[in-house]
Parts: sequence; structure tokens; C-alpha cells
Amino acid sequence: FRSVHPYTDPDYIAASITLPPMYLQTSDGDYLKDYTTDFADALERNNQTVQLRVLADESLTHAFPAMNPEREETAEVIDDLSQFFS
Repeated sequence: FRSVHPYTDPDYIAASITLPPMYLQTSDGDYLKDYTTDFADALERNNQTVQLRVLADESLTHAFPAMNPEREETAEVIDDLSQFFS
């Protein structure tokens, strides 16, 4: 039996494999905010390409761009994401 813990550790993931460029977004209302910021930091420490956007808004929950397409912030995230990958 292999533990799944290493596969959830941002440092292990970032150091173990080369990932494609990553655009990560989170917000103050996202229950995974700390994990997302830790993952972005780990990617940077391992010289992987990452752009992190943190929105300072408690009303923006996890996956808000998919769940709240009408929000102005969703359009901003999509524009930022498009620029990152172009």
C-alpha cells in the first residue's frame, strides 16, 4: 500500500515532475487558498512557470469563475488566463 500523501504535497509534486505552464487563481473566500498559494510557491522554487492571481474578496468562493460566470471578476480571470497562454 502506497501512501497518497506525497501526491498531495505541493513541494513533492513541483520537484518530481515538469508541469506545463500553470495559471492559478484563488480568493479570500476559497477554502483551498492556502494550498493554491503553497503550490504556486513550490512551483516557483522549482523553476516551473506559474502565474498566481489572488483576489482579495471573501465572497469569491472556490471555483467561482465556473460557478459565477456573471461576476466581473470572472471576466477578469478569463482575460488574464487568455493573456497568460497567448
